[in-house]
Amino acid sequence: MKKLLVLVCTMFLLVGLSMAQDTGKKKSDMGTGKKAANAMGKAVSMAGKISDGGKTFVSAKDSTSYSISNADDDKSMKASDIAKHDGHDVKVKGHWDNDKKTVHVVSVTMPAAKPAEAGKKKSSKKAAAPSS
Repeated sequence: MKKLLVLVCTMFLLVGLSMAQDTGKKKSDMGTGKKAANAMGKAVSMAGKISDGGKTFVSAKDSTSYSISNADDDKSMKASDIAKHDGHDVKVKGHWDNDKKTVHVVSVTMPAAKPAEAGKKKSSKKAAAPSS
């Protein structure tokens, strides 16, 4: 009878440990795509430059390089929409992972163009009077 009780207790202990291990795996497996972006929290904007054919983003603030996780294809942001800004100064809204140095891009916008100067500045010096 004692052996049976020990065996049952051991089985409960092993089942409990195996369930605890499975739950840990599910929490650490974040997935990819839209589910991963949602898990990272609210999208944040950052100014910088798209490079490498739309595969990387370099921050204007601290020159940190981020790999664009959805650079190849994504239903929410097409790769061609990102790649067309290659070499441009842009503002990227996305979900940033500073540990992995990646960004899941939600939108890319160009800064507003600065208006051209209305005219040349006039010289503050007065013209000299003609000498006789």
